[in-house]
Parts: sequence; C-alpha cells; structure tokens
Amino acid sequence: MQSEIGQTEAGGSTVPFQSPAGIEIIVRCDKAVPKIGNYKIPTHDQVEEQIYEEQITTLARQYLRDLRRDADIETVGKS
Repeated sequence: MQSEIGQTEAGGSTVPFQSPAGIEIIVRCDKAVPKIGNYKIPTHDQVEEQIYEEQITTLARQYLRDLRRDADIETVGKS
C-alpha cells in the first residue's frame, strides 16, 4: 500500500488492487502546505484610520437612505 500511495500525486488515485478486504482504490487527499508571506501587523494609526473610514461610510449610507426615504418627488409633464 505504501508504495502505491508513494507513487500517487496529491489529488490522484491508485490503480485498483486486490487486498484481503477486496478490491481497493486509494485516493490521496493531502493539501499543499500554504505559503506564509511577509505579513505586517498594521500600526495603531492605520487601524484607527480604517475604523474611522468605516464609520464615515456607514454614516454616509444612513444619510443617503434617510434622504431617499424623506424625499418628495414631483414630476411636471408637458401638455
């Protein structure tokens, strides 16, 4: 079994083989190890700026929603 698995690539399957349990096929499901890049922890000022921008965006959406809700739209047609 080990030799069959050793010859199989990740995501591949072995050739069917006879065992005491019957005919078996083994599928190799291992994943590639993820590569860890150079992650930089944001500074306090960067986090504060991001939170501030999110708050401003939320307030702007609320303001536009309220404007749409309270708007009175009049249309004047040509006769």
